[in-house]
Amino acid sequence: MNIKKAIIKVFNVNLFQLISSLIVGFFVPMILSIDGYANLKTYTLYISYIGLFHFGFIDGLFIKYGGKKYEDIDKKILKGEHTFLIILEIIISVILFLISLISRNMIVFLFSISILPIMINNFHKYIYQATGEFDKYTKIMYIYNGMYMMLNILLALIFRSQNYILYCLTTFIANFISIFYIESSFLLKNRQIKGIINKKTFNNIKVGFFILLGNLVIIGLFGIDKWFVKLFLETEDFAFYSFAVSMLNIINTLVNAISITFYNYLFENNNTDKINRLKKYLIILGGFASIAYFPLAFIVNFFIKKYIPSLDIIAITFATFPYMILINALYVNLYKVNKDEKHYFKIVVTILGVSIFYNLIALAIFHNTTAIAIATILTLITWVIYSTNDLKNVIGNKKMYIYMFGLNVSFLVCAHFFDWLMGGCIYLLIYSIWTYINNREIIIEIKNEVKKH
Repeated sequence: MNIKKAIIKVFNVNLFQLISSLIVGFFVPMILSIDGYANLKTYTLYISYIGLFHFGFIDGLFIKYGGKKYEDIDKKILKGEHTFLIILEIIISVILFLISLISRNMIVFLFSISILPIMINNFHKYIYQATGEFDKYTKIMYIYNGMYMMLNILLALIFRSQNYILYCLTTFIANFISIFYIESSFLLKNRQIKGIINKKTFNNIKVGFFILLGNLVIIGLFGIDKWFVKLFLETEDFAFYSFAVSMLNIINTLVNAISITFYNYLFENNNTDKINRLKKYLIILGGFASIAYFPLAFIVNFFIKKYIPSLDIIAITFATFPYMILINALYVNLYKVNKDEKHYFKIVVTILGVSIFYNLIALAIFHNTTAIAIATILTLITWVIYSTNDLKNVIGNKKMYIYMFGLNVSFLVCAHFFDWLMGGCIYLLIYSIWTYINNREIIIEIKNEVKKH
């Protein structure tokens, strides 16, 4: 697999997703009330845990087919796995649907009808990621993001709807249209093939269960701050905090382009020299990604003024990029590539415990969203330090930590003590000088690559 071409393909689709997220992320909060936006973000918080309901099956497929070519997969087995997943998710959806009727809970109802289309989408995306079929992966993403953006534009800008339920349904409809395309193609190509369901099909749950638990713990880890805000602070605080996290996720769509492609790549390049060179590139990229705070601050200050209180939180969360990209793109993928599922699960549970501890202290002493955001960045710093020492092929040193600390301090000072324009210019200057001082060989290497093209 050509890693550069793969990253470019996924980067392009994530750039489209970024545009979609920007439009949705800015216009929907402008139209919805604070309470309506809080309800919408409660639904998206629930959706983030939807992976629990395949019980590790899709993660097992991800591990099973990782590093293989799609054409080499036994299509009888794959079709059987596909059929098994659909049956499993229909049963779960019906159960949750009945629970929503009994409890008269609208968000649980919306959650129940969202399960099947999201799971089928994830089935195909995971298979394509594992096998390096990024052309097919990006098609799914283009269809979903295009429909999601169009539906939200219609609701927010054309109809100016203030009904949060309709905005929740855009996720369901966009996923449904996406799977209609990919399922039609999959079933047409495999119409003559009879799927096989046997004991090995169920074994995927056993293989993927600890990966699933680890992934869910990571989701919980990145969502625990929102739960603390939702459960212990006011609805308005939750809306502001959710808006800040939404801004973080907008930029994360581009960063994730690297995370998605690295899993397959690391199967063939799992050696100390390459991994540590990648680590340097990722940290540099993370520091640069933080710059996105400043144009976002401009937009909020001039166009979405009711969310100005969230800017302090956004600034703190954007300082996490150097740690977040290192964890998601490299460390998590390395644990999966090494196929040490139980150890991976143990690590993320430990970090979740650390996160809960930090958040409890933040809540008990300060009882505000700023303190909880600081608890999040402390959690990620702890994780980077721990996994850098835990992973055999990763080398950490004082220079790396000094560089990351310098980026954090300069960014937070520029974000909190200067306006968006002055702060952005000063941080860019400091970032450029600091990066050249600490990673001169990487900068020279990048320059040489640019000259070649």
